[in-house]
Amino acid sequence: MKTIPITIIVPVKNESKVLKELVERIDASCRKGDVPYSILFVDDRSVDDSVVQIKTLAGRYPIKLHLKRGKPGKAYSILEGVQFVETDYVVMIDADLQYPPEVIPEMVKKSEDHDVVVAKRSVYKSTFMRRFLSRANAFVFGKLLHGLDTDIQSGLKLFHRSIIDHLDESTVGPWSLDIPLLYTARELGYTIGSVDITFEKRNNGESKISVFETAWQIAKGSIAIRLKRKKIYHLLPTEKDTMVGAGIAFKRKRFITHSTLPHHVSALVTFQKWQILVMGFILVVIGAGLLVYPLETAIGVVGVLSAVYFIDVLFNLYLVMKSLHYPPEIAVSDDAIAALKDSELPNYSILCPLYREAHVLPQFLEAISKLDWPKSKLDAIILLEEDDKETIEKVDGMTIPSLRLSQRHVTMAWPMQKASISSFTMPRIFQILSS
Repeated sequence: MKTIPITIIVPVKNESKVLKELVERIDASCRKGDVPYSILFVDDRSVDDSVVQIKTLAGRYPIKLHLKRGKPGKAYSILEGVQFVETDYVVMIDADLQYPPEVIPEMVKKSEDHDVVVAKRSVYKSTFMRRFLSRANAFVFGKLLHGLDTDIQSGLKLFHRSIIDHLDESTVGPWSLDIPLLYTARELGYTIGSVDITFEKRNNGESKISVFETAWQIAKGSIAIRLKRKKIYHLLPTEKDTMVGAGIAFKRKRFITHSTLPHHVSALVTFQKWQILVMGFILVVIGAGLLVYPLETAIGVVGVLSAVYFIDVLFNLYLVMKSLHYPPEIAVSDDAIAALKDSELPNYSILCPLYREAHVLPQFLEAISKLDWPKSKLDAIILLEEDDKETIEKVDGMTIPSLRLSQRHVTMAWPMQKASISSFTMPRIFQILSS
């Protein structure tokens, strides 16, 4: 299991009777599962001694306390608390002990394959009415409306912190964070996993929510999300001071371009809204014309298309004639080349993918060595497939550039030197190529 540090956000309002047991169970389960953790309590203006209890427990456990300033409600407590999280992964859990903290290590393990993990309430020990409304909401507003086949209202979830950065807070209510969170995660191209749990009865304190009010908030927020236009999400770099991992997410697909260029300069959106309206209007006019004046309309359409084609022919002829007035090559004198300084020359990377072409290696290395270019400004990289045993054996028997080994490729980089093979992952190789 990969070891990832997590921050556990616990929204609190008048829960002093259960806080000690909750923290002890979280600590025991995380220690047993070897999960580095910290707890962030977000107190929503408690009037009992919850704050005193938290401060006392903070002397023995990795605990931080945040006194809420924003709007009341569990959802707003989590959103406010996430702003103080430094780990990549966040766990949200209710303080009432109805969700078992012992399942957190299993959720962390599940995060190896998923960016969101939901504690699915497979055994439900609460009241019949709450169980019925919860499952009805999950089916109607989760599965039917958004295709979310999971326990959308579970109060125990693990998720990547970056999802919150893309969340549309206008769709969030005091008790309805779950569908906006899961919907945004899926639109970002993330996958959602789950682990089964037993949802216990509440033994201490009183519930802070109204079942019917919460159901209404979920329904209203779910419909609002459904009516919104699909959004284009801009993905920030995953490493500081680089472009590694940057890109765009759109319609549940991630396009990692290693660039933060805005989407309107890409081909992701092929037509603007006004263009679609104009084309739609033209099609409507043509359709109406064919119904009323079919012959005249057909003649007019053919005439317009012929004119466009004729203009295109003239334009291409203009480009050909224009190009004939200029020489095909740019001439540079020997004096101009001699005046160049090596320090002012740009860096170049030469990528040469080979597959079962071991005989090409000596020729390639010889050709590269004869290039009239400063070797400190040249990065020549040969990419070999992992199953190309013949070429890899050829590499092992030659004095060639330093080697880098990844899961899919073996790459060799200039300048010429003998080096041992070291292990790199594909993201590291991309970082090397872009640096």
